[in-house]
Amino acid sequence: MAQRIAEQFPGAILINDDGKNEIADLILIRRLGERAVVRLYHCKYQSGKGANLDDLHELLGQVQRSARWASDPRSFWKEAAIRIGGRFKIKAGDETAARAYLAECAEKPPLTEFILTAVQPGIHASRMKPGDNVNVVLTMTDNVVRAHNATFNVVIADPVTKSVQQRDDTRPLRELVTVHAQRTSRRSPSPN
Repeated sequence: MAQRIAEQFPGAILINDDGKNEIADLILIRRLGERAVVRLYHCKYQSGKGANLDDLHELLGQVQRSARWASDPRSFWKEAAIRIGGRFKIKAGDETAARAYLAECAEKPPLTEFILTAVQPGIHASRMKPGDNVNVVLTMTDNVVRAHNATFNVVIADPVTKSVQQRDDTRPLRELVTVHAQRTSRRSPSPN
């Protein structure tokens, strides 16, 4: 997954923070002039066949907890500057430049956009229906993340390929915005 992310965003800093008290499994930081885009990736492979709700609840719980960083970018940058000295493992980008940029952002945080992504290859888009349990928990997570002024994405298996059941990192993935945004546009406006 880290290699795919690094290839998709050349020149960005990619950090592994997987473990207890993580900010996210993978953190991608892109400097765009005077602002920054921070992508927090939470990854979980299914423990059995198909979408396991226990796995999904654990994964989305991690996403919801990490949404707090979007509400307080200054704390995120300070914590990132501390972790670069030990816990963080740089997967892409120059480590010296990453240290300097994180120290700079800890002192003077840039305007920061947060995108939180759940990676769960056990979820199949073709099987998601409005109102089913998978869609409900994804929508709840989307609401929590939006409340923190961030964007929520989910990476799922491509239901068209034959490689969906593979357990390695060659599985074709695609990034989708939760179905919540599509359903919202079809709802009638609230009378209040």
